[in-house]
Amino acid sequence: MSIRVRSVALQGAGPGGSTISADGYLDKIVKSIPSQVIAFYTAAITWLGSGTSPQDNAAPNPKLWIAFVLGILLTPILTWKQTHEDGKPPAYLQIAIATVSFVVWAFAIPGPFQSFSFWSAGLATVILAAYTILIGALPQN
Repeated sequence: MSIRVRSVALQGAGPGGSTISADGYLDKIVKSIPSQVIAFYTAAITWLGSGTSPQDNAAPNPKLWIAFVLGILLTPILTWKQTHEDGKPPAYLQIAIATVSFVVWAFAIPGPFQSFSFWSAGLATVILAAYTILIGALPQN
């Protein structure tokens, strides 16, 4: 199943020649968040241990950064595979948006970023909420 964002309706493309409608606001949000990579990242940092608490100034476990980098590498690869359709160019914009989405979600999940002096759960939550609202409004074709 393709997660490619559709900005135009396709007539006769559905079963029995029905119309496939363009993706709406919520569809764009769902298709722009790499949930499988976020699940991997969440499991990885939980398994590796966060290493620090938000009050500590100590550097986090370096393995957490490895999990983050793996997430950044996996996101465009998996998004490209899931948006690939024969006869169409790669969905570069959607791949880029999904990769930025992973970074925003990773920032919001306590992990290696919590050792930064400016990181706070409240700030991360506001950034995540604002970003999620905005990606639904972006044209993605």
